[in-house]
Amino acid sequence: MDRRDYKPFRGRRGHPRHSRGSSNRYNASRDPRNQEKLPKVDDLEVRLNDLIIMIGDDKAINSLDSNIDFLSRALITDIKTHKNTILDTIFKCVLALPTKTGIYGSLVGLLNLSNKELGKEVVDRVREELQVALKRLELYNIKFLLRFLGELYNACVIDAQSLIDVYTLLLKILEVKEYPQSYHDFFLFLIASSLPFVGPKLSKANSAQLENLLTQISTGVKDRDKKVNKTIMIFQSEDPLDYFDWILQGLVQQKESGWPNISILQCPYKFFETKFEQSFEHTFPASDLTLPHIEDPKNAPGLGEQSLPVRLPLFPNSRLPDSLSLIDQVLLHDVATDLLYFFNPNRALAVKFLLSLSHKENLEPLFVETIFSQLFRLPKAPFRTLYYSAILIEMSKSRSDTFSSTIGRAGC
Repeated sequence: MDRRDYKPFRGRRGHPRHSRGSSNRYNASRDPRNQEKLPKVDDLEVRLNDLIIMIGDDKAINSLDSNIDFLSRALITDIKTHKNTILDTIFKCVLALPTKTGIYGSLVGLLNLSNKELGKEVVDRVREELQVALKRLELYNIKFLLRFLGELYNACVIDAQSLIDVYTLLLKILEVKEYPQSYHDFFLFLIASSLPFVGPKLSKANSAQLENLLTQISTGVKDRDKKVNKTIMIFQSEDPLDYFDWILQGLVQQKESGWPNISILQCPYKFFETKFEQSFEHTFPASDLTLPHIEDPKNAPGLGEQSLPVRLPLFPNSRLPDSLSLIDQVLLHDVATDLLYFFNPNRALAVKFLLSLSHKENLEPLFVETIFSQLFRLPKAPFRTLYYSAILIEMSKSRSDTFSSTIGRAGC
């Protein structure tokens, strides 16, 4: 699903609803001359598509676990006749809605509980799409498919060893010293930012191997050629913290705290842990994956501006919620950056999903910091200045009592 295709409100047959006064407009679908030419729309497919896309959007109607359970039962009923539509929509959502990866992981977990063959199809498709993404170096697809794989582990769709094998394989790229640092940095960030989502469960099942992964990440961070931009010291009294040091500190803090669940994104698999214990766990063949190959590493281009988030620290930790851990700050910054990228054609949706992250805490300082981090990115911002200005204006309208004053305090 392209981010431009995200339509949360549809008419009866999947067409956008017209505003009042448009009933007299020419409608080609009602013209009898076109009845033969227009493809027929399957009402059930439209309904299933909408249910999958919108799951978790409206928190006012029932609880999230009830909605996921209801949707899984509805999909199981129609899986024989609409399997391709269901799987296609789930994967499109995984690659376009980064705040809801956990929801789709738990949904597949419930489907796997009822139909293990369907669960195997999902695992096989993740493998196929991840291999394509690695071959083409489609960075966002690699990132989101790996996050999805972690949520499939949380939902007992794949076993722990399979996930660890995938992480270990991807970290092997750090051993190829000839590759540009941007390649090392991307895969190091990829694994480091994935661990908080699976750490709570992995620490109980495979603590020794989780510790080994942390050691590899720590070594990779220490071996990096750090290029800290000293100009950002105008915003802080102390030396700026390298982005990877920030991540590593967050992971160490998580480990010392016993790997608690992250707070900025919901962890719906926790609702179904007892059910998932009865699931059939599939093996994900990590050995089938092939790492990206570079013909001429010395002259290889960098991965570009989308490979890693950047951080312009505008606020001291004293202005952030006390309950927000370091790793929550890292992940919030990362997810907010992804939302700004994916929903750039529709700033209203970008703001909607950004604000959906702050259901528990006052996170305006981190939102402002993330937006300005993108706006002042060198050599140029990913999108036009007008886009980021519009986001700031829309968020100020939505949070008129706090957001504008937060902008005013940035860098002070």
